[in-house]
Amino acid sequence: MIAIESVFPDNYKGRAKKSIQFSLGAFSVESDNSFRFKLLKQKLLYNKTIFELTDMYGKENAAATS
Repeated sequence: MIAIESVFPDNYKGRAKKSIQFSLGAFSVESDNSFRFKLLKQKLLYNKTIFELTDMYGKENAAATS
């Protein structure tokens, strides 16, 4: 899991008090010894609410694989 957290300055006056994006995935080793990360799921914690993020183009983008 990879987590990215926003850090707000002390004088920040916006709505967000806490914002963390979580990306869940799996690493694999390719034949050339490089690493590949396959994204499985993403969630966003915004203040006290958790949102599940979805890919707007779908899990498999047909144009990218053709």
